Amino acid sequence: MRRRSLLVALILLLLPFVSTAEAKPEWFANLQLEVTGIAPVAFTPEGLLADVSFGGTAGGPQMADGTVVGVDHAVFDASGSARLNVYLTITDKNGDRLSANISGRATPVNPGQYVLQGASGTIIDKPDPSTGTFHATTGKYAHLINRTFRDVGFITDFSFGPPAGSVHATWYLD
Repeated sequence: MRRRSLLVALILLLLPFVSTAEAKPEWFANLQLEVTGIAPVAFTPEGLLADVSFGGTAGGPQMADGTVVGVDHAVFDASGSARLNVYLTITDKNGDRLSANISGRATPVNPGQYVLQGASGTIIDKPDPSTGTFHATTGKYAHLINRTFRDVGFITDFSFGPPAGSVHATWYLD
């Protein structure tokens, strides 16, 4: 009984130091992107393959004032959904770069509005096989090469003509 009382007293003493808050991810980045162009490439059995180029900003606790450039080799199917195949590079204010490849789906919820579903990515250090464009992951991000992340977000005001749209995404490192 005495042992049990001591254990209860110890738990009560430590209780104020135990956090019930949700754990924060190890690493994350917020991206705000704007579509800068859409170039139809080909019709495939799955749908229209189009290169959707974009640029924007990235930030977060470990990434300040990042600029983003990239392209999504998206396949738009008959339902209006898009299969994503994104290659992008973020360059931070110190010149360090992080390149990534992202796959998943963008599913329409309203005209011009999509939600990202099952989107995930990998930090890479290799060229985009479709364009040959290569931006090495460098500096403080080099240790993240081959790490994976979840990509959570949505797209608003998407349009083929004129090319337009805004992408709002957050990456959570796995």
